[in-house]
Amino acid sequence: MWFRSRLNSDNTSSNASGSRSARGKRRRSTSSLAPRRNADSTRRRLARMELLEDRRVLAVLTVNSLGDNPADTSALTLRDAITLVNNSGNAGSLGQSGMPAGWASQISGEFGSNDMIQFDPSLFGATQETIALDSGSGLFSNTNLAIIGPGENKLAIDGTASEFFTTFGTTSITGLTLSSVLNGGEMTLADSRVTAGVSSGGTMSITHCTISGAQGPGIDAGGRMTIVDSTISGNELGILCSGTMTITGSTISENVEHNNAYYVGGDYLSAGGILVRGSMTIIDSTIANNQDNDPIYPGAGGIVNGGTLRAGRKITSAF
Repeated sequence: MWFRSRLNSDNTSSNASGSRSARGKRRRSTSSLAPRRNADSTRRRLARMELLEDRRVLAVLTVNSLGDNPADTSALTLRDAITLVNNSGNAGSLGQSGMPAGWASQISGEFGSNDMIQFDPSLFGATQETIALDSGSGLFSNTNLAIIGPGENKLAIDGTASEFFTTFGTTSITGLTLSSVLNGGEMTLADSRVTAGVSSGGTMSITHCTISGAQGPGIDAGGRMTIVDSTISGNELGILCSGTMTITGSTISENVEHNNAYYVGGDYLSAGGILVRGSMTIIDSTIANNQDNDPIYPGAGGIVNGGTLRAGRKITSAF
């Protein structure tokens, strides 16, 4: 209020030359301060500068072959892609002196951590395709890797029961049918099917999966495992839990044990659905129509608990 009144008074009392003089002083004052403002502004901008993290685009490898022959460098196979990721893109790990053009054309970004493998959509049609593991060994991942499949009904990785998909890094797999899985690291398996069983001594999450057809436990877990919205059925034994497991919203059914008793707490126990010798929590799940036909160590069709078992909320059981 004082400033406005004084300004009005100055305007009415000043003559034209006085007003021009005042304006000139103001212009000179503004001009003289301009460099200082620029310097201050520069100092402020420099003070805010900081080193940003490395933001490389990590490698994306697109498999464009359903074969399993590393000697063929015209296209990138799943085995080629996994081996390259394991070895940070070193083609020498596959017996090459340099990166073949047929592989390089299927790779974008830089090899690092959490690289990704995907599949060329042109490989798939209305029926399920198969990659037959004919190189005498399973597939092995020892680093951080994500494999994005086209869907469990689109692609099966078919090996013998001894040809595991083995992981010892941090691995995520979605949208595939696998023969068998062996996890010794940290693994996420989602929207997939396993036809010869899962064995895990590490940390594993199974979500929206079907585990069926194993001539032994469908799931043999000695580490930490969570199973969510999945079906475990048609195995010799549904689940053998020797570690810590939580099952939520899942179905364990139609598993039939014939001759697979396990040593638990000084005795042999057998079960059709679930055998617990570690710690298990079951929530909102169904355990139904499992059988135990062991001729020597008969147990129970549904659940045999030799460890710690907790049941929460709705459990539907029909043994």
